[in-house]
Amino acid sequence: MLSHRVGDHNVFSIDIEPDLVRKAGATLGNCGYRPVLAHGDGALGWPGGAPYDRVIGTCAVHRVPWEWVRQLRQDGIVVVDVKIGTAMGNLVALRRQGDCAEGRFLPGWSDFMSLRGPTTGDRVGPHPERKRDSADRRTTALLTERPWEEPTLWFLAGFWFPPGVRFGYTIDEDTNRPDAIFLSAPDGSWCEVSVRINDNGTRTVWETGPQRLWHTVEAAESLWRQEGRPDWTRFGMTVQADRQTLWLDTPTGLTNHGIPPPSS
Repeated sequence: MLSHRVGDHNVFSIDIEPDLVRKAGATLGNCGYRPVLAHGDGALGWPGGAPYDRVIGTCAVHRVPWEWVRQLRQDGIVVVDVKIGTAMGNLVALRRQGDCAEGRFLPGWSDFMSLRGPTTGDRVGPHPERKRDSADRRTTALLTERPWEEPTLWFLAGFWFPPGVRFGYTIDEDTNRPDAIFLSAPDGSWCEVSVRINDNGTRTVWETGPQRLWHTVEAAESLWRQEGRPDWTRFGMTVQADRQTLWLDTPTGLTNHGIPPPSS
């Protein structure tokens, strides 16, 4: 479609899988299109075709690769699915201005497979074993069972989550039915929250580790309601060579204080 609109010589595409690149070239050639295709690490962009008017990432990234911004013209735009954690994020459109790219997230919701390659960094490590008898026990008045199903609430919680948080259900061995949801992170933080509502209208929480994950969800949910359940267009992102910051409403407003760089 891009080749049809702007011409083959203006379209460059790169992928980590050589077989996919060959098949795409053959299929497009059969349709009469011959854009410039290459096999390589997409995180490095394609310096040979720069500067670009637009960079479109057909993948999800934890951090926007700086090479994509560096290879843009001034006022050029990057569109990519930013996922700071599992199901935490959406498409964002970033316009380059000087040595910075900045913009807002787009309405709706999108989910792409994660960018793969040698320079993307491994953000996922082993998760802790969860034993309720070794955790602190309390109750919560937050009855939202699956916070990840409220996309902007989950994204807001991700501002302060440790890297690599994942979620799911625990299964009762006797009934073979879910008895709690869990959140866990490679830093040793985890929580389980019972799906059963107690007589006093609360649910039981077990949590431990360097960060109390359910407490983070509770704080994020309170702020999310206070802010009027913000939609995606109220969130934005600022990308610089050494720092990437998420924000609500304005770059100087509520921020995540910068996404940590990927591990080497």
